[in-house]
Amino acid sequence: MRFPIPRAVFSVTFFVFGSLSPLDAVAGTVFDGGNPKIIIVTKDGSPLGGASVALPIEENLGAPAEFDVFIDVNRDGTFDPDEQAVDSELSFSEGSVLTVFPVLFEDKRKLKKLLRDTHKRIGVRVIVSNFGGMKVGDENDYRGRRIEWDITDAYSFEPGFIGGAPLEFVAAELCLASTGQKGDEKVFNDKVPDLGPRAGKKNECVPIASANSLLWLAEKHGFTDDMPDTTTDLLNELDQDMQHTAAGVAPDNFLPGKIAFTNRHMLYLDNKKIDAVVTEGRSDMWDKIVAELKAGEDVELVIDFKDSPSGAVKASHAVTVVGAHSKGTKQWITVHDPLTPKGNDTYRVERNGQVTGHPLGKGFCKFIISESYVRT
Repeated sequence: MRFPIPRAVFSVTFFVFGSLSPLDAVAGTVFDGGNPKIIIVTKDGSPLGGASVALPIEENLGAPAEFDVFIDVNRDGTFDPDEQAVDSELSFSEGSVLTVFPVLFEDKRKLKKLLRDTHKRIGVRVIVSNFGGMKVGDENDYRGRRIEWDITDAYSFEPGFIGGAPLEFVAAELCLASTGQKGDEKVFNDKVPDLGPRAGKKNECVPIASANSLLWLAEKHGFTDDMPDTTTDLLNELDQDMQHTAAGVAPDNFLPGKIAFTNRHMLYLDNKKIDAVVTEGRSDMWDKIVAELKAGEDVELVIDFKDSPSGAVKASHAVTVVGAHSKGTKQWITVHDPLTPKGNDTYRVERNGQVTGHPLGKGFCKFIISESYVRT
């Protein structure tokens, strides 16, 4: 919602610069206590063109809360309406896990100015509103830092493979009239792992997204003894099964690789690929994600990056979907993404299947891989 400025409910944050590679990051170095972050994804030292804001919400919220965030881009000590970076976005929150939103100014010049800003401090206002009668924790003042999250050693542009990052960022355009399901939906899988990229393993997002899901399922259904001994062993096996190379994983190798792993370890899992179907401009991918999550399944989502729904695919990327929710005609997904720092990244999914505000640019839901535990 658009709030009049000033607003009594607030949180002012100061961000200081830092630089970090996802290959070097661990929870202690990225998330120091309760400090929010502004995250700038870079490649070869230059911003790709997007930013996100990560909020440390201490409580586990059983239903999505509504978040509004303002950033004092003008550096004048006030928060103007055109400095609203997060506008009435809903998200679940999980204790000790950052709640992350893309920065989406209506005026794209604000984002460009934010990316160019070399100051060590900047003001931020955070407003958390109730949703569905749920009580939200008190608002607080925070101090935090800005992180430049460089993906040079983890991702590259490889058309035709899942894992490559586009060379040029295409700014997200927020569709204000998305069409979701009738009635509000909310489903969330907590305690899902959020593995990051490994040194020397470029474009490994498909095996990583799959490993997150498999580790969660194994813990949930009690078959951890049937899994590889270590996370490294798990990823190495998935790399081999999916024929991973430095370019990534070919889309046609995703499902067969998952099935090969499942069969070798004799896991009681039914793996399936579900494609997005677009009818009269509306994608049904979000509906299918909700159905799979509500059935207790894990979901990996493949996102194609292109200029338009019918445009040529420039690159593709895989994430683990941990939640989905809607309010009225708006719909969201929450994902764990090896491209970004650890956290619950929440994105609006538009009527045409666009994932709005992903740091790689304009992405569209392509297909999902899900697993059902079938032992009775």
